[in-house]
Amino acid sequence: MSGWGASFVLMYSGQLSLDEKYSPTYVGGSYRPLQVSANTNLEQLKIRILKFLKYGTSKYSVNLVCRLPLGNEFIASAVDDDEVCQMVLSHAGGQILILYVDVKEITTRNIAVDQLTSHMHEIYTFDGVTECSPTNPSFVQQYAE
Repeated sequence: MSGWGASFVLMYSGQLSLDEKYSPTYVGGSYRPLQVSANTNLEQLKIRILKFLKYGTSKYSVNLVCRLPLGNEFIASAVDDDEVCQMVLSHAGGQILILYVDVKEITTRNIAVDQLTSHMHEIYTFDGVTECSPTNPSFVQQYAE
């Protein structure tokens, strides 16, 4: 285990909005500080956050967005894979970063759509002209409802 940790301020139960430069603004909600080990992967980070905010890991999931410094400004970056997670953790070792946390209840519908889309990655061509990708949100939405 690394001798240092990554420090965050978790912002949750509010509303995140982005301007045209992807600069984040967060309205309402609550915040709490959190420190995690620098060698944490994305799944471990999500579980740690859920437990820290007192949500059951079997009933809830989280989407994470980090506010990252870019020169004299900030941008929002989705933390959605282990590579991005490690980059965020390395930045949070030298400074405190803000993580926007969107807690979602896991429902049967969400699980079914996730399972459907996780197995479908090809692009299909109908009549030689129209392309349709099952991972395209408009395609998934048709079959999720």
